[in-house]
Amino acid sequence: MYPEMPINDLITGFGLGDRAWAELMGAVGEPPGDLIRTGAPNVVCSVLPPHWRSNKTLPAAFRVVALGAVQDGTIVTIRAGNDENCCAEIRNNSAVMKNQVAKFNDLRFVGRSGRGKSFLLTITISTTPPQVATYTKAIKVTVDGPREPRSKSHLSFLVVALGAVQDGTIVTIRAGNDENCCAEIRNNSAVMKNQVAKFNDLRFVGRSGRGKSFLLTITISTTPPQVATYTKAIKVTVDGPREPRSKSRE
Repeated sequence: MYPEMPINDLITGFGLGDRAWAELMGAVGEPPGDLIRTGAPNVVCSVLPPHWRSNKTLPAAFRVVALGAVQDGTIVTIRAGNDENCCAEIRNNSAVMKNQVAKFNDLRFVGRSGRGKSFLLTITISTTPPQVATYTKAIKVTVDGPREPRSKSHLSFLVVALGAVQDGTIVTIRAGNDENCCAEIRNNSAVMKNQVAKFNDLRFVGRSGRGKSFLLTITISTTPPQVATYTKAIKVTVDGPREPRSKSRE
């Protein structure tokens, strides 16, 4: 819609010079950071991650910046939708203007955008008449968020026998604790080769419970079997580890 240009040139073109821009952003105590144009020439906003996990705090506060005069205390509302989810659930999606900036400290996208799809954001500044801006292809939201590349995320789990074990001997891994005695694990068998059993895609499907970890039982099918345990091996939850609150809510 608008020609590609640096954000500072764009802002200067709207009549807000570099000095005025610096003073404006200084009111919130931070530099401008990464901003993107919206469908309205007098509104810019923070750049969102292209792909994010449902109900996860954004890595930085989302900002809406008005390049024209807007009274302090004016409410700004964010909505998201697409052709698959026309009115997606968002938490903490209202903020108030202060010194031309509305800061959303914990904006969370709960509704999912659908496979291969992103949300369009509608930003409404409640002036009279209202100012409405859109941010197209703003963010893709899925239940588990972006995945690491397969080559990086699928690190092999190794079991190494320090004594003689014949090649081809089956090694099995089981997991459990007092809350889930026999948790589901996928790809939990491998064979020994040169004293090493390599599990290329070991996956813990069962959850270990709040604040609890699994004990692993490793069985090498020799005669008699060799059994080893790995205590407090891994904690498994539906959404994995979360970023520290102090870091994720900057």
